[in-house]
Amino acid sequence: MGQAKTVLFLETGTQNGGSFVVLMTLLRQMNRELFRPVVCCFNRPRCLDELEKLGVPVVVLSDPLFSCRPAVRYFLMRLIQRGVVQFFPAIRPWYEPLIHAGATRAVKKIIRQESVDLLVLNTQVNRDIFAVFLAEKCGLPVVAHLQSCIGRGLTQRLAGRVNRRVSRMIANSEACRAYWVSRGLERIDVLYHAMTTPDVLPADLTGLFGLPKGIPVVCCVGRLIHIKGQDVLLRAFAQLDPRYSNAVLLLVGDGKLRKKLERLARSLGVESRVIFTGWRADACALIAASDILVLPSREEPLGLTLLEGMSVGTPVIGCRTGGIVEIVEPGKNGLLVESGDPDGLAAAMEQLLSNCELRERLVSAGYKTVREKFNPVSFVKQVTDLYFQTLEKTK
Repeated sequence: MGQAKTVLFLETGTQNGGSFVVLMTLLRQMNRELFRPVVCCFNRPRCLDELEKLGVPVVVLSDPLFSCRPAVRYFLMRLIQRGVVQFFPAIRPWYEPLIHAGATRAVKKIIRQESVDLLVLNTQVNRDIFAVFLAEKCGLPVVAHLQSCIGRGLTQRLAGRVNRRVSRMIANSEACRAYWVSRGLERIDVLYHAMTTPDVLPADLTGLFGLPKGIPVVCCVGRLIHIKGQDVLLRAFAQLDPRYSNAVLLLVGDGKLRKKLERLARSLGVESRVIFTGWRADACALIAASDILVLPSREEPLGLTLLEGMSVGTPVIGCRTGGIVEIVEPGKNGLLVESGDPDGLAAAMEQLLSNCELRERLVSAGYKTVREKFNPVSFVKQVTDLYFQTLEKTK
């Protein structure tokens, strides 16, 4: 067997979102006889300790658009980027290399020092467009993961450059693939994401949050942003039947809407029964300790949180949007409601809370779904096979 190929994973996400979860799944099981991974990111990942234990070199760079610190710079640059993407997308081929000039030089240096054979864009290609320009100059083969559906500012001309430079693209669902095809991208494979969920024991909610034993607990894990729909969940939670007046809602995660959601909880009269936990490393344990996991997203390319719920034995409720419908079979391995419908969501939560037999049936089918359709071993093999094929074609 020849020398392992060096793969540079470029991660432009903030810290520990879904793209990091997928990256960690790949790195935990990647065949090191075939591939030597290097990670380049722009924010110190919360999984840094684990990356170091895996022996994966990690380089944390600074970039005015991707790095969250300093916060004032990050806020201003995101405003500028939004304006460019929305109103002046035609200037992106000139603007992006300029704004990311420092990061481009740093990544080029890493490519030389590490003798990189393959560049992998781990977030989504529209966000990572500067790296496409970089790859054009370096002549590196590129594979791009498509882990979100945010294509604003991707003009037909830019899509053409992506198609010429990026060898293969990997969408995490059929819905995600259809979105990017509509934006002009080609050569997109659909490989359902999976994650390696460690064996976890249910968290001690009494010790952590002082919750009485035996009360109903509803859990939601995700960034506190508009598309995740926590506002809809709060309204649904406030409508629960009086039989569940002692139920508690755990909102796990953080984000720019936290204060607004806290105000909404107060206005709905459920403030005392809603716990904003912030980001938690033990999110899977919190899910395992809950009676229901809800993902009330308005948009969702896939819905990894639902897979986490299924894998730890918690019944799930999702919305009919994006890739969620490719995970949840209504009434079989979970429940589905219309996106943005608090009444329907309240009814679904009451249905699960009141029906132990239904919960057990959904949990059993959920285990099977993760094992057969979203198996991490199969996912990693398919992805690394695609990386290998890309390298073979560029010899």
